[in-house]
Amino acid sequence: MYKSEADLVTEFRAHVCELWGDLATSRIEVRCHGQASMDILVTTPTELIAVEAKLYHSRHLIVQAFLHRYCVDFVYIAVPEKRVIEARSSEAANFGIGVIAVANGSTRIIKEARRAKPTQRIRQRLIKSDVHYASAGRNI
Repeated sequence: MYKSEADLVTEFRAHVCELWGDLATSRIEVRCHGQASMDILVTTPTELIAVEAKLYHSRHLIVQAFLHRYCVDFVYIAVPEKRVIEARSSEAANFGIGVIAVANGSTRIIKEARRAKPTQRIRQRLIKSDVHYASAGRNI
């Protein structure tokens, strides 16, 4: 089991390319709307994906993740595999939020996220803040 959220985030980030392809990159604690920030922003050549990683699968986590749907194309919550709660996973799915189980050495998507309809101004700001993708001229 993970000792801290930072340990969970580190483990998750080690598997980003397995989930979204070799060109996927990730950043942590990315400011997105107001004073809020997302735990992890995954950038692929065509999509922005927010991931909220927490040690416990709670309703607060779902609410926090839901707000990211205004910023990115897909939103997921990542929790330790042993702490995934089916009822919370179904609740997250009802809001279009995907669920990822993280275990030592692996990650797996339990529920797929539905495509969000982000505010383009906020989405573009996130893209511009990613120097690597902005300079590469990717079409995301």
